Amino acid sequence: ASIDDCSRHVTKLVTKRETEDANNINRSADEFVAKVQKIIPQYKPDLILNTDQSGLQLEMHSNRTLSFEGEKLTLAKVRSVSNTTHSYTVQPLISMQGNCVGPLFLCLKEPTGHMSENIKNNLFQADNVVVTCSKSGKLTTSLVEYWVDKVLQPTVKDGKCLLLSDYWGGQRDANLYRKVKNLERLEIPKKTTSMIQPLDGKSSLESFLLSNP
Repeated sequence: ASIDDCSRHVTKLVTKRETEDANNINRSADEFVAKVQKIIPQYKPDLILNTDQSGLQLEMHSNRTLSFEGEKLTLAKVRSVSNTTHSYTVQPLISMQGNCVGPLFLCLKEPTGHMSENIKNNLFQADNVVVTCSKSGKLTTSLVEYWVDKVLQPTVKDGKCLLLSDYWGGQRDANLYRKVKNLERLEIPKKTTSMIQPLDGKSSLESFLLSNP
């Protein structure tokens, strides 16, 4: 044994398959980045885009609090329990240069899945936000098509565009993008988004794509 070896408590058991899966995920991530790096010279930087959805809560809360030792049930008071779960979705679009482009897509949570006339009349109107809704506050395939019509297509127009988006099933159908001319969509491999998707933690597409081997 080397001087760096020591006896340690095993903190997690994994199978050979899990180890192999992790290697495959890393390999697919590296291959995807290499593929994108080869084709990005064909596109203008402001038309190399990444998009992703983020679910947000209307009411934030802490999972820890001060209480009495031995207490079996610890309660926390909130205004609305439903507001502490997924309440609405935002979907930005960023360019390779790290700039937000086009309007922000915002999906609100409405019990009926539709906005009443009262809500529409009193909703704040912003030129850089496209607002829609669903019963869950989450996007659906039909809302992805709405995003393509109201956000993506008006933003890229007829320019030659490269769109990077993840493996989520609601946006995988190529027919959703048929109205956008000169668009190539590349799908970020499953289980790799936390590693290689710019909107999942990278500061910009440019710094990410040009710095990863």
